[in-house]
Amino acid sequence: MAYRIGLIAVFTWLLLAKGGNSYGQNLDSSRGNITFVKQIAASELQKSKNSFKEKLKWVIFGTKRTALKKPVACYPDRNGGLWILDQDPGKILYLKPTGELEVPHFIEKKGFNFSSLVGICAFKENSFLITDSHLKGVFVLNGDKKTFQPLNESLNLERPTGIVYDPVKKIIWVTETGKHRLVALNENGIVVDSLGQRGIAPGEFNYPTHISLDKKGALYVSDAMNFRIQVFDKLKNNIAVFGRNGDGSGSMASPKGIAVDSRGNIYLVDALFHAIQLFNLKGEFLYSFGGQGSEQSQFYLPTGLTITSNDLIYISDTYNSRIQVFQYKPII
Repeated sequence: MAYRIGLIAVFTWLLLAKGGNSYGQNLDSSRGNITFVKQIAASELQKSKNSFKEKLKWVIFGTKRTALKKPVACYPDRNGGLWILDQDPGKILYLKPTGELEVPHFIEKKGFNFSSLVGICAFKENSFLITDSHLKGVFVLNGDKKTFQPLNESLNLERPTGIVYDPVKKIIWVTETGKHRLVALNENGIVVDSLGQRGIAPGEFNYPTHISLDKKGALYVSDAMNFRIQVFDKLKNNIAVFGRNGDGSGSMASPKGIAVDSRGNIYLVDALFHAIQLFNLKGEFLYSFGGQGSEQSQFYLPTGLTITSNDLIYISDTYNSRIQVFQYKPII
């Protein structure tokens, strides 16, 4: 069933803010529509994980089956699989193209105590960069080569959270939440630049968390405790600041995951609204979808957000123990 949501749908947003309402599989706007594709849920993956056969597979093949608990971020690989950060058990999981969810042994055997996994992004050669805010570093994962190690063992960031890689400049941007700034690393994990400090002026931050990069090299930042989004061009110029604390259309209560689709629509996860909001670069509220609940297209304290080059939208529906996948289709 489709529901048409106006560009400034005040009534719709008030329903979302109160929770208990969701919007159907097709969410239309004048710029395109968003269609529910599938969910990856704990109940669908929990299959005889404690059986002797599963334990034997762990010993022989180096993998074991598990289930989602509190997924906070994910990213698909070029092989059709999906890397998932699960914060409750502190595990990095891999969803194989066959649908099996596993804890790769080549990661487990390293013995890292992941207590606050937050961000993941694509790196080079089908590898990925991962942050853990308590471990104060960035890790490199390569599923093809089965390697996992710190990007730079001497790196000591204060609560690193969001992360993104710019393949043109070969720069890694990390939100260093504890220092209220963004830091730029080279591909060896050496800090080469930084952006921002604590404050409320444009270009300043108050506990920034998630970050995204568009195809033009612009950075999009969830400036969490300033309840706003900030946008910087490829030269680090601040080109947009918008958002406010509140419960009306376009307001923000707990901004988290952020991403941009192929048409430049800005998606923001708001955990306390249990919803996804969309804006344009002018800061105009376009529409929203979600609402508190466990049904399809509803969310419960969602966190991370990833949009692929073909506009598949992965939303980490954290406290529903699942990932929901949507498809954005622009109007030609």
